This record gives sequence, C-alpha cells and structure tokens, in this order.
Amino acid sequence: MSIRSQAFTITGSTTLEVKDAGIQSVAGEAPKTLKAITISVSAWNGAIVKAYEGQTQKQGAYDTDFRGYAAIASLTEGNTVLKSGFEVDRTLEVGNPYQVAVGSASTATSIRGSYIYEQDD
Repeated sequence: MSIRSQAFTITGSTTLEVKDAGIQSVAGEAPKTLKAITISVSAWNGAIVKAYEGQTQKQGAYDTDFRGYAAIASLTEGNTVLKSGFEVDRTLEVGNPYQVAVGSASTATSIRGSYIYEQDD
C-alpha cells in the first residue's frame, strides 16, 4: 500500500459555495482510503470551508481556522495554532466523491490543498 496525494485549488466566490471535483475510488482499481485533506486559504474573510461525502456534509470550519498560503494581515501570536486540514480516515466508494467546498463571503476566499490517501499498488 502506498500513500499518494491529489492536489486541488478552489477559487472562492462572493455569492456561491464552490466545490472541487473531489476524489473517489474508480471501478477496476484498488479502493482508495482517504486519510486527510490538507487545506490552506488565501485570506480570512469568514467563509466556511466544508468537506462533503456525496451530498452529506461531514466537516466544516471557518477559513480563520486554517493557515494561509499568502500573507494574512490579521495573523497574530494569539491565533498561530491553526489547523492543517481535515482528518478523514474513510474508504471511498465508486460514484460517491469526497469533495471540498468553500462558502461565499463578502470578499472571496480561495483555498488550495491536497487529498492524502492510501491505495494498494
């Protein structure tokens, strides 16, 4: 079994929740076990970052809970312990993607990260 990653980038919106294509197991291949999702944000605007399995929301947190990939002016010593993403540990099914989404905010928050998963060779 090897550990692999699949990168993603989501450009946020001021009016809509935006999802990425997600990750899922593929018929004819060994199933993928999603271990974690790493996430970093462009800014802290109060947007909610969510993880979905199919249509069901599994996790969510404000963008202020995640580290930034760009300089964030409001970063202070009081908020330097930030999440690196979501822990998942779930075997993925064919046709049922696990996806990340970023909600709307008055100023769009973009996110980037990667799905970390295990899969038999």
